[in-house]
Formats: sequence, C-alpha cells, structure tokens
Amino acid sequence: MKILTLPAQAALILLASPVLAATASPAAPVSGGALAKANGVPAYTYPAYHSHDSQKRNAILAVREEGLKVQAADGGKLTEEHRAYLQAKLDAALHGNY
Repeated sequence: MKILTLPAQAALILLASPVLAATASPAAPVSGGALAKANGVPAYTYPAYHSHDSQKRNAILAVREEGLKVQAADGGKLTEEHRAYLQAKLDAALHGNY
C-alpha cells in the first residue's frame, strides 16, 4: 500500500482550517443599501408614494360608486342628464379637480 504525503505547508493548512473556521467571528450582516454605498453604487430607492395619486384614484372610484347608484335609481339605464353630470365629474377628477 502506497502512502501519500503532502507538502508540509498543505498539511498545515488542512489541519488549521477547521480551527480557524471555528474561532473566526462571524461577519456582521450588511444591508443591501450599505453594501451598495460601500461599493460606490447608489442604493435602489423605491418610488415615492404620492398622496395626489391616491386622491385621484379615490375621486374616480367615488364617481363610479355614485354612477352605479344613480344608474340603479334610473331603472338600470342612465338618463342623458345623469350621464352628462357623471361624465363632467369624471373629467374633473381625471384633470385633478377633486
């Protein structure tokens, strides 16, 4: 049977690696933003949430709800006057006039 021998340096590394791994302190967690800044890359930022967008959406939904109520009161079909009224309210909401 042939015995394999390793160079002294390789044997030392193989013997010491489990000891070094056990005694090394774990790295502190780094957030993605901190890591990006450390690398000179700007961190990703989420788009700002604008209350204007939610106000517009709420105004459009309010017109829709009112339209459904008026349609039900009109017997399932809007009168021409009610349709024009709701269209004017929708146009105003779409242009930012709440």
